[in-house]
Amino acid sequence: MEAAMAFAGEQSSRSVVWVTGGRIVAEQQWGVSADWSRDIASAQKSVVAVLCAIAGEQGLLDYETAVSDLLGPGWTAEDDEEAEARITVRHLLSMTSGLDTDLRVEAAPGTVWFYNNDAYHRLHQVLEAAAGTELEDLTRSWLWEPIGVRHAAWVPRPGEGELSVDVTGRRLIGLVMNAYDLARFALLVERGGWWGNQQVVAGESIEELLQPSSELNPSYGLLWWLNGQEAYRAPGSDPPLEPGPLVPGAPEDTVAALGANDQKAYVIRSFDSVLTRLGQSAEGKLLAALSGFDGDWLSLVSQARAG
Repeated sequence: MEAAMAFAGEQSSRSVVWVTGGRIVAEQQWGVSADWSRDIASAQKSVVAVLCAIAGEQGLLDYETAVSDLLGPGWTAEDDEEAEARITVRHLLSMTSGLDTDLRVEAAPGTVWFYNNDAYHRLHQVLEAAAGTELEDLTRSWLWEPIGVRHAAWVPRPGEGELSVDVTGRRLIGLVMNAYDLARFALLVERGGWWGNQQVVAGESIEELLQPSSELNPSYGLLWWLNGQEAYRAPGSDPPLEPGPLVPGAPEDTVAALGANDQKAYVIRSFDSVLTRLGQSAEGKLLAALSGFDGDWLSLVSQARAG
């Protein structure tokens, strides 16, 4: 365990939390306080997935519903409204919308896998339309209050870059959290939606998120990354299907919320553990969701477990 934590510190981590059996077994900050928080980047996608699952249980959202039925025509930059209307909520959740980086239809929905951030961000609007309330409010009442998260907030991203403003000029929203609150969220998923004696989200709804969502990328569920599959596609332009598991050094049952520059939440049920890591990029460069840190660190975690 000491080796794993030392490695995390050497790799530009700022805050790490390791929970086993529902208890913190290791925690450390480097140059920041315990309540230090930051935008968790694309790790927020996995939070939105759970919110969509809760909306589904409440009868507010059906994954097979056309996004146009909720947001109206013109929610993309596509001129062909009929083509736009073929895109469902499930297509956004599985990264198979067929939209390109300009939010125009490039392929039929369900025929290509492409990690499309701008398309994903429309799910914020989908949730608000389905629930009839703002994203901040529904996240707090459905998720944060039941599991005791007190220091998380949806915050408009500053700047004018592609991670702050989409191609239509819409301001994107980041989720700011600390590593402890992110660990609470991961623990809810590890426990199959239970928090104490309260079921916040049904176990079967959680499991649907954690299954391969298409043959196009077996290592991607519904906004969750999945280890232990036969092949994977990484974020990028026209990524190839690579043979082998997503993170070879990690336990096969690892599922993860992964954000740019190594914002991480790992759920490992075989270890009865969750781990979160926030900080700067471990590799010293801008990276999408995946990086070499995943395998290197989780190999050390596995060694600590074998002990």
